[in-house]
Amino acid sequence: MQVAPNAYQIETNAGGLIFMGQAGPQALKRAAELTIAKGYTHFRLAGAGIETGSQVTGIIPGQTRAQATVVGNTVYGSAYTAPATVVRGPTERVTATVLMFHSTDPEAEGAFDAAQVLKGDAG
Repeated sequence: MQVAPNAYQIETNAGGLIFMGQAGPQALKRAAELTIAKGYTHFRLAGAGIETGSQVTGIIPGQTRAQATVVGNTVYGSAYTAPATVVRGPTERVTATVLMFHSTDPEAEGAFDAAQVLKGDAG
């Protein structure tokens, strides 16, 4: 979402144990892609925040166990139903404002070079 001529709000999400820790690097990559797409070369992240939580990923249904005993003409029984189990997976969300600059702008000094970030060299 654009918040100023050279500033955009971005959000990235990751979920599940395998993808935890990926939202931050994906936010940096997305910021670099957006910077280049908008005609800029450098960017800074402002107001960045990370939020972790969980979401329901499945439900294991409960099980019913029953037992019956016949004594003469009478049936005695009992039953037990175990409750369902809710399975939750971790989530991660990163939000940040991307401030974009041209290489000739004074603010570009010390900012991320978008092309270098996309090459995997964010230093």
